[in-house]
Amino acid sequence: MVAVLVHTSERRSHLRTVGERSTLGTMPRIDDQRYLSHHQYRTPERLAARAALHARFGIGPQGWWSWVFDQLELRPDQHVLEVGAGSGSLWRANRKQVPEGLTVVVTDVSPGMVDEACTTLAGDARFDFATLDVAAIPFTDATFDAVIANHMLYHAPNVAEAVNELARVLRPGGQLFAATNGENHLRELHELIHIAEPRYSPEAVRNGAFSLENAVDVLKSIGPAQVRPFDNRLWVTETEPLVNYALSLWDTEGWTDAPAVDAMRALVEERIRTDAGIRITKDTGLVVVMKAVDCAPSPTGTMPS
Repeated sequence: MVAVLVHTSERRSHLRTVGERSTLGTMPRIDDQRYLSHHQYRTPERLAARAALHARFGIGPQGWWSWVFDQLELRPDQHVLEVGAGSGSLWRANRKQVPEGLTVVVTDVSPGMVDEACTTLAGDARFDFATLDVAAIPFTDATFDAVIANHMLYHAPNVAEAVNELARVLRPGGQLFAATNGENHLRELHELIHIAEPRYSPEAVRNGAFSLENAVDVLKSIGPAQVRPFDNRLWVTETEPLVNYALSLWDTEGWTDAPAVDAMRALVEERIRTDAGIRITKDTGLVVVMKAVDCAPSPTGTMPS
């Protein structure tokens, strides 16, 4: 895939191509790039349905976007790359806290998402935009002080290749911030979906290629990594937001007219009526790794600048 830089003055139209729908029991793979860019993330709606559940029913000291932003500790002179940025939610939620003088390239594999981010952050000179493949980032070595990969590395067909690219464009001493989920993330929700439709497999949405359990090992080529857990859980007291979340997953929107939708709605309504709400585990966090600084003497015997 060829990367195309898109500046705020060069807004693109949404893709009209619609990816192939799957049927029950044959959900697309989490790393299917055509499916992700042309269907699941072609527009922000499915991602927004999932974000809405977390925003409305999350319980914890801090919301996700503000917590992630605080972990970054950005400085005015830094150059930042975000891959898999979606519609730019991180920057929209924290726009007032973004330092003046910071430069951020907001990117995604989906042109529709980049278009939405461009609209959201229009007129702000701190931001540029690009549609790109994380396996072929069109920037020179050591360009960025920080790279952010928010819940996206498990979408890469070859995670090691993607990690190598992120490390390549990161400056020595720069940090990669990679968000992902653990094995227990939203466990109760996936169990509910499976009860409503036994052909649904929670394994289809697991993050095995890059998860909290294996992230330190996956990123060890860059340097020692630190896992920072996000302290939060869900207490859901309304039926439709939970059903909408389920229907946004890859790829359950084919259930729209299926008995599984009614079965799940009835199941959620009964649980809420009985227990006043549904508790759902959140097992997510940020993995932070600093790229090592090469301190070896240069051939002339002087330290590299």
